[in-house]
Amino acid sequence: PYTVQQLEGLRTILIIGCDTREDDPSMGQRSDTMMLAFLNLSEKSVSLLSIPRDSYVQIPGYGKNKINAFSAGGISLARETVEYLLGIKIDDYVVVDFNGFIELVDALGGIEVNVEYSMSNWNEGIDIYPGLQTLNGHDALGYVRYRGGDVTDYDRIAHQQEFIGLVLDKLLSFSSVTKIAELVGIAINNVETDLTPIEALDLAKYGLTMDLQNMQTYTIEGYSKYIQIGGVYQSCEIIYQDRL
Repeated sequence: PYTVQQLEGLRTILIIGCDTREDDPSMGQRSDTMMLAFLNLSEKSVSLLSIPRDSYVQIPGYGKNKINAFSAGGISLARETVEYLLGIKIDDYVVVDFNGFIELVDALGGIEVNVEYSMSNWNEGIDIYPGLQTLNGHDALGYVRYRGGDVTDYDRIAHQQEFIGLVLDKLLSFSSVTKIAELVGIAINNVETDLTPIEALDLAKYGLTMDLQNMQTYTIEGYSKYIQIGGVYQSCEIIYQDRL
């Protein structure tokens, strides 16, 4: 048993980007990206907290493991794990798989990004050159997922947080409520969420009033360590507990 605190004046939304491997259904869904959004509806502000995917945490009912609890027990266990970790109540969740992410970015007409360096991983289908460019859905997915060489998971998280800010900027360029409703419709068909279509549309309209210049982003920090899990040593991120 554990207790969680309801944050007064804030609406919390767990955002999960998941990897469903069609060539290996036995893998199930793996949470590749995990963020918690804090919406202050009265102040029209939003903050994002990123949780590294290799964080070594207590998973209720399963013991300690990487926070990738999605394949073990679906969204309910992932939600419970984050609540246990942070001690706060999660109000809603949104799960986006890779195909849904690609469709959403393409529906926005792509996102302009200043890519800092070449990103190449043939196994993942990533081949992006540096420079200012408009990324389509496929390349945008590669941009937010890329990790290799000297690029750490924290660098990847920084790209994800930056990208979300750029997506919100692009959404603000659509002043038409009809266009927003269209995008919400596309999202509803491509994500798993406990938000109703009306709630999703209301939040999208709220997003048009946000002060994105003051959007705060945070990352749970830790240090890397190899830990034996299921008889195999794996690289995990040990969270600095005093940072929570």
